[in-house]
Amino acid sequence: MLIKKETEYAMLGLIELSKSGENFRDAKVLARERSISESLMAKIFQRLASAGIVESRLGPNGGFRLSRDPSEINLLEVLRAVQPANIIKCADGRAPYCPKETCLFRQTVGKIEVFIDEFLTNTTLTEIIN
Repeated sequence: MLIKKETEYAMLGLIELSKSGENFRDAKVLARERSISESLMAKIFQRLASAGIVESRLGPNGGFRLSRDPSEINLLEVLRAVQPANIIKCADGRAPYCPKETCLFRQTVGKIEVFIDEFLTNTTLTEIIN
C-alpha cells in the first residue's frame, strides 16, 4: 500500500486542527510542532482547502481550521485530496510491470482497492481522534 508521507502529515495536521475547534491554526506552527517541513505542510493544507476539508483565513489570527465537523470528514477524501492516485499501483495500470491488457492479478488488486476505499470512506476523523 502506498500511503505517502504527505497523507500522514495531512492526518497529523487535521488531528491538531480538530483539537483547536473553531480557532485557526498556522500551518507553519503545526509543522514546527511535528518537525515537518513548513513549506510542505503549507502545500498540504492548500490541497486540503481546495478539497473543502479545511478553510483558511489570512491575517495575524489567520491560518486553517476544519471546514466541517470531524465526524463528517472521512479518510478517503483526505487521501484523495493529498495523493489523488490509487494507493495500489497495479489497480490503475500505472505499474510498468503490470500492463492493463495482460495482468491476471489486476482484478484481485482492484477488489483490494475497493475494500480499502470502502474502509477509508467509512472511517472518519472523529474515529481517529477517539
